[in-house]
Amino acid sequence: MKFWISPLAATLALGATAASAEPFQGFHVGAGIGGSKIQSEDAIPGFARKADNDASGLAYRAFAGYDLRVSERVVIGAEAGISGGDKKIESRVDAARVKVDPGLGYDLTARLGFLATDNLMLYGRAGWARQNFEREIRFTNNAAVIRSDKDVDGKLFGLGAEYAVSDNIAVRAEYDRTDFDGDRKRDRLLVSAAYRF
Repeated sequence: MKFWISPLAATLALGATAASAEPFQGFHVGAGIGGSKIQSEDAIPGFARKADNDASGLAYRAFAGYDLRVSERVVIGAEAGISGGDKKIESRVDAARVKVDPGLGYDLTARLGFLATDNLMLYGRAGWARQNFEREIRFTNNAAVIRSDKDVDGKLFGLGAEYAVSDNIAVRAEYDRTDFDGDRKRDRLLVSAAYRF
């Protein structure tokens, strides 16, 4: 019986190593950087008109996920991410000045990919996102200040292309848009690198 254990263990280990080295298959982690644009509309107490403005700035995202090749050309997967870096938005309506400061964001999405070549996958991504927003409304005529700090949920949709540089390393470019509950939207373009186990 002992003669069976070592060869069997070695075979399973080699099989697991080979499976983990396959592009677009298995667990991965990565990070990316790029740009974002956040649009914000904010109702102001006592004002008929909303504060409406946008701001563009640096954005970053770290992520981890799992992919499964369900056929020769089709990949399904799930991914979780944490992001930040979005620029503060400032606007003015008459005697009111509004500042919106985006904080950390989180997302949980599903991916569906198609292998255009053995090394190039085109994919779509969709799911849930949440981001923190701190808001300050300051009335210059009487120095009154209204502050709020809350997490806002949204729906995220994205399109991207991922290229397997090797069995373990991939690079990707992706555009995504998040429509948050309320009056905020985020557009983002990121270039990322991922390591696959």
